[in-house]
Amino acid sequence: MGDCSPEHIAALTPLQAISWAPLKDRGIHLSVKREDLIHPGVSGNKLYKLFHHLQFARQQGVERLVSFGGAYSNHLHALAISGQLLGIETVAVIRGERPPQLSATLIDCEANGMQLKFVSRQEYKRRHDDDYLAMLKRQYGSCHIVPEGGGGTLGAQGCSAIARAINDAVDRPVDSICTACGTGTTLAGLIVEAEPATEVIGIAVLKAAPAISQEATELVAQLTHKPSSNWRVESRFHGGGYAKLPEELKRFIVEFEEQTLIPLDPIYTVKLFWGIKSLAEQGYWPKGSHVVAIHTGGLQGRRGFNGIWQ
Repeated sequence: MGDCSPEHIAALTPLQAISWAPLKDRGIHLSVKREDLIHPGVSGNKLYKLFHHLQFARQQGVERLVSFGGAYSNHLHALAISGQLLGIETVAVIRGERPPQLSATLIDCEANGMQLKFVSRQEYKRRHDDDYLAMLKRQYGSCHIVPEGGGGTLGAQGCSAIARAINDAVDRPVDSICTACGTGTTLAGLIVEAEPATEVIGIAVLKAAPAISQEATELVAQLTHKPSSNWRVESRFHGGGYAKLPEELKRFIVEFEEQTLIPLDPIYTVKLFWGIKSLAEQGYWPKGSHVVAIHTGGLQGRRGFNGIWQ
């Protein structure tokens, strides 16, 4: 992967101007930061969120990385590949019993050397419990525990490079930076480095907008030691919940990809662009506005929704 520092990668991924009718017809300029083009297995915001965790692990000389996720986790997929590339063992604590047939995501994880530890949903709820984390450290010895999704201040710190790269790349002021979010990590990183006049909008992909807002608030305070107000979490475009994909969104994916030639994942970016389209139709941005959308990758997750593209 060569030089995979957040700053280097963010400077290389293109900021692509898109001619998309729902915004173009209203005189709104849309650019897409194509973080999906980083790497086939470690794409989007995942590399940014993992970078400082990986760096910390190497500095501390730990032997393995332990993290959490579900059967289709983009984060675990990226962690497994990163660990394989860096020669660090990886362990995934996965909610639910081991199924008879692993998902394509988990098959990839095992192929990249990741140890899968399936736990009950009740035990999985303890992933933020200090006593539970201490138990995992005793079990796995020399390890660094990466929060679910690559979160925490280290994850947000890496994501801040995306906003810095946008600031350097644009030739016109940015009115809004929009990102899909399941937690507040990527959102917080963008808030920290966005220009003061740029609003940062998080499109929640699950029914947890208040929790996302709270996490982003806490992370921004930890990273900057001062509050930031020019941001918000939009709660209306989760489509029924995490990984829920109603027929309207299935049609939207097909139409968007035909019009823009940009592939979407069915969990995050479909809801991001659906939210942007809806806000534009509601008159949220005046004519002449410049909106930047972050394509957070996750395209490996398309394999769990193959019917959409058949």
